[in-house]
Amino acid sequence: MPKTLTARDRAVELEQDAVRYPGECYEILLEAAEAWQEAGEPDRAVALWLEVIEACGEDAGFARYELVELCFERGRDAEAWEHLRALDDGSADAGPAALVAELLARRGHDEAALQWFNRAIVALGADELAAIGQPGGTR
Repeated sequence: MPKTLTARDRAVELEQDAVRYPGECYEILLEAAEAWQEAGEPDRAVALWLEVIEACGEDAGFARYELVELCFERGRDAEAWEHLRALDDGSADAGPAALVAELLARRGHDEAALQWFNRAIVALGADELAAIGQPGGTR
């Protein structure tokens, strides 16, 4: 019977994968950070998110979103808003912008959520906009 991996084991394995597959490094580090969160080691997750943010690639917006969410969860709202400002100053893609919008809407920050939803829509390409509501398209 194969051994079931714990969240910690999975996080370690994912970090090793990030080294083995440098072309997918930051995407894998996002997964590893999630596993560290599940393992009850949020400080390690934060360190990985910061590493992804410093790389300034396409995954940086997702890492910044994760930091925002964690700060809100921990009651560190001022820090969460600082991260949101940093994300706003950068080039947030549609994905992270939509996640931020949903998070802010859940927290009752309707005006800010609307601004982030608008930003997400603006960041979509023409093909993505055309696919909204279509079978298999963006919802």
